[in-house]
Amino acid sequence: MRNDTRSFTLGYFNGGQNNRTVDENWQLIKSFLERTVKKNVPTKRTGAKTSLPWVTDSIRKLIRRRDRLHAIFKKTNNTKMHDKWAELRSRIKREVHISHTNYVNGMIGDIKHDTKPVFEITHAHMHRCM
Repeated sequence: MRNDTRSFTLGYFNGGQNNRTVDENWQLIKSFLERTVKKNVPTKRTGAKTSLPWVTDSIRKLIRRRDRLHAIFKKTNNTKMHDKWAELRSRIKREVHISHTNYVNGMIGDIKHDTKPVFEITHAHMHRCM
């Protein structure tokens, strides 16, 4: 972006700016800015992370701690950090599994009285797997 700006200013201030009208100068500057912004400013939009309803705040905290431990392990290659990271990873897997089971059981409720939630969950799961 700096190089583009330098080359534009060298071309713009070569003495010809006084020979052009104000509107011509403005159009020249405006077109340069539009080209530079289009070329150098990122425009990709990212979507928001969709959070799973069974991943609680305590599980997210454990995940952040696990990620920090993994980064430390990668930097130091310390086996003690690897063991802590692996232990925390398995703990998170257990916690997520338990939390997911509780979530699904809470969604299904009492099957004897109302079977609709069961079919909604199985239908959603079938479409996700296809």
